[in-house]
Amino acid sequence: MKIKYNFILHLVGIYTAFAQNQCDIMKKALEEMTSTVIDFKNDQAKKLHCCGVDYIGCKGDGTIINVEIDGKKILIEKNIPESITQLTGIERLALINNNNTEISFPDFLGKLPKLDTFEIRDSRVNSNIPENIGELKSLKSLVLVNDNISGSIPENIGSLTNLNSL
Repeated sequence: MKIKYNFILHLVGIYTAFAQNQCDIMKKALEEMTSTVIDFKNDQAKKLHCCGVDYIGCKGDGTIINVEIDGKKILIEKNIPESITQLTGIERLALINNNNTEISFPDFLGKLPKLDTFEIRDSRVNSNIPENIGELKSLKSLVLVNDNISGSIPENIGSLTNLNSL
């Protein structure tokens, strides 16, 4: 019985460390985008680490799967940093309500293998859709609304066989 209890405590420790690592990566990425102080501790009472923050969604194991960066909640001053690709479990990434700073369309999205929804809505994006958009084999939904995205849609977007919403 004691061995089983110690094993469970060990698993809880691994889970907690994994979730904390995910949150540390997310915090660093957000801090690269803004001068706003990012403090997940205020939300720990709701859930574990950053998973209780309303703009971050997690699976039961602490894997961050949903990130919605809202300019009404966080003052966005820079592009989404490539460091966010360390969160390989992200399924949905959204940048909304960013009317403060012009940013570029991220060209590293292909490094997020599970990304099935990418959304830029009501934001000041001043670039083309990158050619490597075709690398997002899991992409089901690409939402681009009220933005200044320029140029043509890359031809390789046609290779996204799971894409059902554009």
